[in-house]
Amino acid sequence: MFELWLSWRRNLLFVLQLSLLFIVILVIEWFSRICPLYVFSGLNDGKGSMPLCA
Repeated sequence: MFELWLSWRRNLLFVLQLSLLFIVILVIEWFSRICPLYVFSGLNDGKGSMPLCA
């Protein structure tokens, strides 16, 4: 019974990770539709800043 509960909990964690990944992909898609061009202003000096809309 305890092993069944452990496997159920592991499956639940797996499903949560998959749904989180799906949400992240959706947010990236939505952001790339709003801002089709990314400008990484801090890429050359190695700092790496947030992507901004061009």
